[in-house]
Amino acid sequence: PTDIPGIKRLVRAPHWDKTCGVLESLEILVPGRWPNYRHFLEISQNWTPEDLNPPPLLTGYDLQHMGLKPGPLFKELLTALETEQLAGSIVSQEQARIWVQGQVAETTREN
Repeated sequence: PTDIPGIKRLVRAPHWDKTCGVLESLEILVPGRWPNYRHFLEISQNWTPEDLNPPPLLTGYDLQHMGLKPGPLFKELLTALETEQLAGSIVSQEQARIWVQGQVAETTREN
C-alpha cells in the first residue's frame, strides 16, 4: 500500500521541484536506486493544491469547543486528523468531530 498522506506532504514541501531534479540526476547515475521517485511523480500529477494542502477540517478552537483542554494532545490529534484527511478517509467536519471523539475516548481508556 502506498502512503498517500506521506507522499502529499513530500510533494507539497517547498523545494519538491529541486528535489525532483536531484532525484532524477541520481536515478541516471544509479538506475533503480530510487524506484519510488517515478511512482511519486506519476500519482501526484493530477493533485490540485487543495488536494496537497486542504483547509483543516478542525482547528484547536474547534477542539476547545468540543470540551478539550489545550495541550500536547491537540497537535497529535490535528496532525493525525490531517493524515486521515489527506488519505481521503475523513472529508467533512462532522466526520472529523466523530473521529476526534473516538480518539479521545481511546486515549482515555488507555490512561
